[in-house]
Amino acid sequence: AELLRSRYGEVDPADLLSKGRFDLRKAEQHPQWLVEAREKEHAPETVEFGISSFVYTARRPFHPQRLHDAFCAAGGGRRGGEGGGGGGEGG
Repeated sequence: AELLRSRYGEVDPADLLSKGRFDLRKAEQHPQWLVEAREKEHAPETVEFGISSFVYTARRPFHPQRLHDAFCAAGGGRRGGEGGGGGGEGG
């Protein structure tokens, strides 16, 4: 496997596309090839891995310091790349 570093989730598409990494003949030889497609309906990843999301809306924005304090108290702290944003290495 090749590890790619990213900053804020940005990756050069050329690093991912047209690399010739997928080999259909090799994939067809794997015992699990198309098992799910032949035997049962596909379970969406949202169900399989418990992924969910929601949109929170409010007239007033969160107070930055109180939001920070709440995350730190809950064990959230700072995650992600520089600047505390999501993406990048580590989340």
